[in-house]
Amino acid sequence: LGDEALIKDISPQLLDAIDYCHALGIYHRELKTENVLCFDDGLRLAITDFGLVATEKVSGECHNGSVYHMSPGSCFPFISFFRMRSLMFNDTCSLGIILLNLATGRNPWKSAAADDPTFQTFLRDPLNFLRSALPISSEVNDILSLFMRKNPFCCFFR
Repeated sequence: LGDEALIKDISPQLLDAIDYCHALGIYHRELKTENVLCFDDGLRLAITDFGLVATEKVSGECHNGSVYHMSPGSCFPFISFFRMRSLMFNDTCSLGIILLNLATGRNPWKSAAADDPTFQTFLRDPLNFLRSALPISSEVNDILSLFMRKNPFCCFFR
């Protein structure tokens, strides 16, 4: 927890694992810290629990996975009715939340939903919210901001 050097070492492993799954056409949809196994003092990782896996690139389904790790847009059923969500974006955003968990031991919000006040604060200032709310460096903030996009609706295809 809070070991930025270790987080920098394992981040590429997690990203490579997700990229590999996506290259095979597999979208996890429930990435969270509990589904990442660590070996060799955290230097080697494995992703587990493929129970909610999907093989389509987009989905209109809502509320799949653990609420704390859902990507922005996953909790907006009225939008899913009209648009399809990118499952690749969901996995990528969840990876950002995993990295934030490793850095701080906390989640950025209770739910990436319109009725969550902390998530609303994030929407108002997505580039600076994490740094102002959590004990992370500006470098970690910049990396995490790439995973958790400014626009929560960018994960939708029109």
